[in-house]
Amino acid sequence: MSAPDPDRLEVWREFLIAHGALERMLTRALQEECNLALPWFEVMEALHAAGGHMRFMELAEKVMVHPLVALAPARQYGRRRTRGPREAE
Repeated sequence: MSAPDPDRLEVWREFLIAHGALERMLTRALQEECNLALPWFEVMEALHAAGGHMRFMELAEKVMVHPLVALAPARQYGRRRTRGPREAE
């Protein structure tokens, strides 16, 4: 594999800087205006887009977090329990 092109690396650096600045601005605005952290907004948005409920692993994949990270707040916001494979009738 060849060395990365310096111009291309600079574009990626600028993108990462802009992305970080935007994420910090959104995080601050959500916290100040809604007392809500950005990751919880992402979880609630995913649930809303799915009609208010989805399987736990689908939610974790949608918001790209580890399932255990999404578990505690999902309970706070009324996550519906779904039957697992062993509970199917």
